[in-house]
Amino acid sequence: MRINPIGNIEWNPTGIYLVSCSSDITYYPLDQQTCTIKLTTWGYTNNEIYLVYDTKPIELGFYSENGEWMLVSASGEQVQDKSRGGQSFSSLSFSITLRRRPMFHALNTILPVVLMAFLIPMVYRLPVDSGEKIGYSLTVILAYAVYLTLISDNIPSTSVSVCYLTVYLVIVLGLGVLSVVFVILVISTFHLRDKPVSSCLGAIGRLIARIICNDKCSCCHKKQNPDIVTPITESKKLPAEMQLEDDETTETPMTYQAFSVLLDRFLFYVYLTIVTVTTFLFSLLGFVHFASL
Repeated sequence: MRINPIGNIEWNPTGIYLVSCSSDITYYPLDQQTCTIKLTTWGYTNNEIYLVYDTKPIELGFYSENGEWMLVSASGEQVQDKSRGGQSFSSLSFSITLRRRPMFHALNTILPVVLMAFLIPMVYRLPVDSGEKIGYSLTVILAYAVYLTLISDNIPSTSVSVCYLTVYLVIVLGLGVLSVVFVILVISTFHLRDKPVSSCLGAIGRLIARIICNDKCSCCHKKQNPDIVTPITESKKLPAEMQLEDDETTETPMTYQAFSVLLDRFLFYVYLTIVTVTTFLFSLLGFVHFASL
């Protein structure tokens, strides 16, 4: 303590305090955290010590820039005195707002995760005869599992809020697991070769061919009898003659190999659409939140 010539007593207690604050990790790593610190003189009543602010509640003269966090604001507030046992104790409240610098996490976390997400649909572009479909799918799943573990270690452990990045990783990881199941189905179907499919699978295959606009599938077209010659000149045909020509045209049966090729291409478009839409929605959500800060 120091006593000034005018009679004021100055007391400058020093100390390093370790504090913890609740965090909202919903938009990690594009998040902003506000930490509130309350000081109370539990050892002395407000009649003995009454806390007041100086001209600057928080002195930033010795503050140094941090590579991960950016200081947004720092303020103080006079709060209501605490009461205990019929006595009042003076209290002060300090609020510090920090914003995470996103560049490091964008380059080392978000960008690799998004790029790997678009590797999942590419498994359906590999030929079945290459024998690399299962190995490719498992490699992508393992890479995603590793990234999910790394991100989980960096995110604060809390169940109050759910991180959107974790939700995105779980969705993509689920798509990767389902892709293994679909790849096994495609491979097993492909190796049945020229065996004709059932009528139900044939209808599904023709529907898939129309959806993906596959004009090369011979099973979706009528096979014209080569012995029939259609004249160029216009002529009026009787309904009986038209029915006879319809009977002479036959439909090529779909094989399991052709069905697997159609299924492979259909799953590629479905997975590519889901990954693109999901990535766009989560990216838009993060950018809108970051722009509003």
